[in-house]
Amino acid sequence: MTISENSMEGLSRVLDKILKILSKITPELIKEVKELISSVAELLGLKDEDDNSEELGLKSEKADRKPEDFDSREEYMSYLKDDVELDNYDREKLNDESLKEKYSAKGLDIEMSAINEKIGVNLGLEDYVMLAKAGINKVQDFMTIVDTFKEKGIEPLINEAIERLIPMKEGSTVIDTLKEGISKIENAKETWDKFNDMLENI
Repeated sequence: MTISENSMEGLSRVLDKILKILSKITPELIKEVKELISSVAELLGLKDEDDNSEELGLKSEKADRKPEDFDSREEYMSYLKDDVELDNYDREKLNDESLKEKYSAKGLDIEMSAINEKIGVNLGLEDYVMLAKAGINKVQDFMTIVDTFKEKGIEPLINEAIERLIPMKEGSTVIDTLKEGISKIENAKETWDKFNDMLENI
């Protein structure tokens, strides 16, 4: 089965967006964001500790089957992990930094899509960046915040609210829900102060 041109264009746009976001933040923050996404995926049973986003992205390029061939993103990830093998020639590609960035972006997109599907929310890379900036690096804290949004029936448009990209009333609801979620975690005051700084510096 060949992937359609529309799907290819859509994937290209997604990867360009991810690479653009990553290019604007520090290597340290990139590492924290990747570790947070990876930890959440591990908690949800989507990946093992030694799986990495670069190899996942590379496997998706080599694979015969695409996400639309599966009933869920979780099944697609399992297929990539268990059924797609990388040889030495494949792994050589990861020595090229520009290719490694591309495969990492593809892997992150696959992981985030599977996480969103599994927990029933829609979080983008920008939202993970905001959370990591505020020091959210424990998967339990992440889940506490996400669960608060789910309990309230509020979509976690964290980045959009902080950047004021959505109407003020909607943004205020998101920020209030975020604040409530943060109040339930350790270091709540310190974490909220960082979010507050972001809000004031826009």
